[in-house]
Amino acid sequence: MKTTLLTLLARTAPRPLPGVRRVSAGGIREAGRLSESALLALLTTLPAGDFELGCHPGEGHPHVPEDPAWTYGWQLELDALTSPRVRECLERRGVELTTYGALSAT
Repeated sequence: MKTTLLTLLARTAPRPLPGVRRVSAGGIREAGRLSESALLALLTTLPAGDFELGCHPGEGHPHVPEDPAWTYGWQLELDALTSPRVRECLERRGVELTTYGALSAT
């Protein structure tokens, strides 16, 4: 439900102001479960242009006292993002990693 709502909001959002860049985003549906195989599959479908990958890598396992049932695969996402196979895929596809700040400066 949350993903559907976010997709709807993104599609109906007003156009950005002049000088503000909008980029395609991915990884929303995989949030917390962005494994190496999921990331490789996502990379094979990248659209042309700039692309933002939504993820939150980290070490260990999350513990959120306010919501003990909440889990997020921080370590899983860190392992996927640092995978040699993912790096090889990025290089093969000619993907250049950058920052949001660098994109906004162009």
